[in-house]
Amino acid sequence: MTKVILALRQAHGTAWLFEPELRSALARVGATAFQVNIDDAVVEDALRMAQAEPVTAVASIWTDGDVRSALEVVAAESPEFDAYRVSERVRLDPRPTADGERANLVAQIAFLRRPAAMSREDYLAYWLLEHTAVAIRTQNTLAYIQNIVEEELRTSSPPVAAIVEEHFPMASL
Repeated sequence: MTKVILALRQAHGTAWLFEPELRSALARVGATAFQVNIDDAVVEDALRMAQAEPVTAVASIWTDGDVRSALEVVAAESPEFDAYRVSERVRLDPRPTADGERANLVAQIAFLRRPAAMSREDYLAYWLLEHTAVAIRTQNTLAYIQNIVEEELRTSSPPVAAIVEEHFPMASL
């Protein structure tokens, strides 16, 4: 099973991410699961890092099929996204959410860069072992998912070492 994370910059909105046709098209090319996290009015009070081109949605695709075919399905709807093949480590399981329902939580997703002074091995050892234990113990974390970036899947995607997804209660806003 391969997991791909997409960072989408959607000037024209995110409604297409919830269309049954998109899920069907992804399933036809081997996707077994699809998760969408959107930046919308419900979470507008959440803390964000300013970016020239803000990310409006982060989507994850788990697939047994050809990754490039899944990317083509997404690109047919919108060319504005970065894509990363990742190795997933679930450190604190997310709460189950029914297909198509919004989870009652805040998902904080960070695209992490490795400091130039650290080797990949040292960075991952620190993040996976030392930092994670502190993050889980010191926050009101409902879920903690680590994604080690193995490959940038689009030439336009900026280099990223890891992607972390943390879930918090809505009250944390």
